[in-house]
Amino acid sequence: MRKLLTTTLLGGFLLASGAFAEAPKGGWVFDASPDFPGFTRIIIEDKAGKLSGKLTSHWYGDLPLTDLHKDGDNLVFKLYNGNPRVPMTDIVVKPEGPSVRMTGKVWYQDFDLTAHKAKRSELKALDFPTYPLPAKAVVPQKPLSPTPPMGWSSWNKFATNISDQTIREIADAIGIVRPAGCRLCLRQY
Repeated sequence: MRKLLTTTLLGGFLLASGAFAEAPKGGWVFDASPDFPGFTRIIIEDKAGKLSGKLTSHWYGDLPLTDLHKDGDNLVFKLYNGNPRVPMTDIVVKPEGPSVRMTGKVWYQDFDLTAHKAKRSELKALDFPTYPLPAKAVVPQKPLSPTPPMGWSSWNKFATNISDQTIREIADAIGIVRPAGCRLCLRQY
């Protein structure tokens, strides 16, 4: 009798703790997400024992879940956003009652998001818009520019964490502006 009671209590404890819970599947909608990466939904499918899925972002559209695998009742995957210089890191999706929690890092942004199970209409409303390409055409070429292209792309380093102060500090560091009272050392075109 004591063994039966112990086994029953231990089994109930394990079930209640989620030790035998399944990894999340289906469509989930994020309750909130930072502006970057702006995740809206995650869809996870299991076709004949093979896991696949996609994560939708305002920035990148639908991203395939790379190296998707189970780790206990969690799912682990990586995202490739097109920049080979930024290493892919593990992103974890774990069940939390009727919700899921997704934690990880994309580019330089850490995130910890919750999502609820979505109805088909919710998922459809969050489809990333795609548009057909224009018809192929020959575009006449213009002569090369008489001056070199000017500009600077700070996105790869700063993403959405850019400010006037940051740009001024960088300009000072690379010598674009001379000390106060001197002329700018910029070329005139």
